[in-house]
Amino acid sequence: MLTLPADQAMEPFVVEVLPGHEARIARLLARVGASAIVHVGMGYLSMTSSIAMVQEVRSWRGVRAVLPAPNEVIVPLSESLVSPPPIRVDMMVKVVRGSMSMVGTVRRVEGDQAWVVFVLLGRPVEQALAVAELSEVAVPEVWQ
Repeated sequence: MLTLPADQAMEPFVVEVLPGHEARIARLLARVGASAIVHVGMGYLSMTSSIAMVQEVRSWRGVRAVLPAPNEVIVPLSESLVSPPPIRVDMMVKVVRGSMSMVGTVRRVEGDQAWVVFVLLGRPVEQALAVAELSEVAVPEVWQ
């Protein structure tokens, strides 16, 4: 297996792998000297390595392709770059707990708590929830 000389120029690459092979490929990359290994999402890893190692990585079982990456910071898909819109009064929101999801209307917001009115069995029920549990429901412009 190839190991990198210390004087080689390091460049960012994205490695497309078969789903389920990410952990094994990440271990192999670390063993041969790749750095800044990030699991971007299902089937993709980001790494910093030399061009000399790319040919060997392409031949590994489970690797589909090795592509040059932009010189920007690559973050995992689970880390959102866009912050969610702030929860405000009269906003329609959705809360998901387990297999159940409900849609309601925000009546009051105080700090990290929001009071949401849901309709259960035809009756309005107000419930205090953490703002982090709520996500905005897209409402058609005509309804606003």
